[in-house]
Amino acid sequence: MGLVSWRTDDELLDRVRQSARVVGSSVNGYLTRVMEIATSEDDQSTDAERLRQRLLAPG
Repeated sequence: MGLVSWRTDDELLDRVRQSARVVGSSVNGYLTRVMEIATSEDDQSTDAERLRQRLLAPG
């Protein structure tokens, strides 16, 4: 299992914490799921596709 250290501003961290709370997940679990969706072509759900498109968009 790998370990990644992530640095971000307090505002984004607060939003991630809130989003994780809403779905009943830890921050680690939430970020893992977001990264799985963002990098997996196998997940063809609407939410996964929308996230991938947002990540590919400029800016």
